[in-house]
Amino acid sequence: MKLDEKKLQEIVEKIAYQQFGQEQIDDLYAKMGILNEYVQEQLALCNVSSSLLEITLKDWEHTCGDGCCYTFGKDIYLNGEKLDEQNAEDSENALIAVLNKLGYNVEINYC
Repeated sequence: MKLDEKKLQEIVEKIAYQQFGQEQIDDLYAKMGILNEYVQEQLALCNVSSSLLEITLKDWEHTCGDGCCYTFGKDIYLNGEKLDEQNAEDSENALIAVLNKLGYNVEINYC
């Protein structure tokens, strides 16, 4: 999504001409340009639809020192970063963990 620069310019002009002189208008345009760049960067970071998400499920196992206990599971990595989810072997937990990491609130319904 790209901001409508023409509309942004119109808004800046309306604000600037009502309150400031020409020098201050130019300064306001510069600041709005900085803001626009920041917004574009943030939108690009949030645009996961065109990005490849690399999800890795890595098996782990552990046997305690005396051999009486054995545990195992899976760790989830999203684009190389390990997620905190403790039950990745459960597909529902894994899906929720990945979507939460991407900033989505998730509710899973069963039919």
